[in-house]
Amino acid sequence: MSQQDHSNKTEAATPKRRKDAAQRGQVAVSPDLTAAVVMLACGLGLRTLGPELARTFRSALATVLPHLTTNRWGVAEITVWSRWFLDVFLGTTAALLLLATGVSLLVTGLQAGLRFSTTPLELQWSRIDPVAGWSRLLSLDGFARGMQALLKLLIAAAVAGGLIWFNRVELRGRSRGTLLNAIDAAWEAGGTLMVALAAGALALALADFLFRRYRFEQELRMSRQEVLDEHKEDQGDPQLRSQRRSRQRDAASRKALQSVPQATMVVTNPTHISVALQYRHGQQGAPRVLAKGKGRLALRIREIATQHGVPILERKPLARALYQLAPVGHEIPAELYYAVAEILAIVYRRRRAA
Repeated sequence: MSQQDHSNKTEAATPKRRKDAAQRGQVAVSPDLTAAVVMLACGLGLRTLGPELARTFRSALATVLPHLTTNRWGVAEITVWSRWFLDVFLGTTAALLLLATGVSLLVTGLQAGLRFSTTPLELQWSRIDPVAGWSRLLSLDGFARGMQALLKLLIAAAVAGGLIWFNRVELRGRSRGTLLNAIDAAWEAGGTLMVALAAGALALALADFLFRRYRFEQELRMSRQEVLDEHKEDQGDPQLRSQRRSRQRDAASRKALQSVPQATMVVTNPTHISVALQYRHGQQGAPRVLAKGKGRLALRIREIATQHGVPILERKPLARALYQLAPVGHEIPAELYYAVAEILAIVYRRRRAA
């Protein structure tokens, strides 16, 4: 990605962009961090279970070694003893294998979250393109990964060499003992070495994770236009939303106008606002708003009312209050009962007089 593309991406990633990236399997995961924690867990496990594992392994060797001096070794004997020794070895190391598997899944899950995506498993030709592969190797990222691998190798060699140097006297003494004693020393030294290597690797792995997290966040950043486009996709184009709301208002207005002939009266402003009210004595608890409108809609309400002989009364304050407080299809608020009752009485008197 060019520097100009990066400079345009000034906005933080939206939740939708993060979700889409996760579905594609794009997450900030450091394999080095997983490997370092697994190594540390196995090293601690080896130190904790070391004596028991060493005893089991020594017992297996003590059983096998006396038979090595016999001359009766054929294919059958080798197969039986190899299978037995392999069973003992797997039984001895099963706890460490389970520990390594569990810790690996846990650390990876904590980094990436509990997500499942088949996209990373799909065949992508760009991954096996030799030109693209060489481009990645010769890129700045490839150089950084190479230097990081070299640094890890140097740290591992320094830690292992330092550990052997500081324990050289003890190791020299144990090397003069029996093979079984050497096994005990190997279990203990192996656990100590793994813990020491893991401690050094963990420091590098944490730095690698933070760097990957930073790069991941940078790659997810969006330009202002991308944020606007995503918002349009989620909410719809503003112009289309405005047109949709306009159509909904028109449909509601047409439906309301169809009910004007059933109104008991129309209260006006007189020209700007019209509110059509219906009241059926004994059937309704309070007058109900059938239609209301401003401007051209108010004029249309008055025209329909005139055509169907619905009384029209001018009450400016009441018309404004009804328009603001009473939704179409609902009864009028209680605070307007008295004012509406007065004009209803006028309508009823006119009907009786007619």
